[in-house]
Amino acid sequence: MGFPIFADQVKIVPAFQDQTGAAIAGDWVNMEGYGGCLILMHEMRGADATATVVRVDKARTVAGGDQSTGITMDNFWYSQDRASVTGDVGATAAATVGSTDVWTKGTAAASFSGSTTQSVGQWVVIDVNADDLPDSTYEDYNCIQLQVVSSNAAHYISAWYVLYNPRYARNMADQPTALTN
Repeated sequence: MGFPIFADQVKIVPAFQDQTGAAIAGDWVNMEGYGGCLILMHEMRGADATATVVRVDKARTVAGGDQSTGITMDNFWYSQDRASVTGDVGATAAATVGSTDVWTKGTAAASFSGSTTQSVGQWVVIDVNADDLPDSTYEDYNCIQLQVVSSNAAHYISAWYVLYNPRYARNMADQPTALTN
């Protein structure tokens, strides 16, 4: 299953409002109508060496019902600007924007601990396949949530869910919502 390039085959939902902070609980999204979800996270690290730790939780409802903490993230990648930026969050350094296109595949784990390098941008992409969520019981998990477990107020973080491979719809107008059960 590959990520489609057609806009009518994806649904993009913000995980949370762009913000600074130590811990952030993303909104839940329902993957029942989709084959997978790419979670895209960007962090502009301020003048602080605290690593940001993220994980993906699963539940049976978009209210977090029967939540299971920390699914194994088998497919995730991360990238970071090579050059450091002088200053804090919001510092302007045009020379470092897009300074790398090198991505590193992470080792499967229940969480990812990011960079401790100060004042650089970091990107994380997590691919969650809907087939990886089932449980052994009759009622499968079908909702996920990005959790920023820990970070620092000097770090500015944004994230989006990109649900792909709709199971029932042929165009964007017919796609099921990812925000309700």
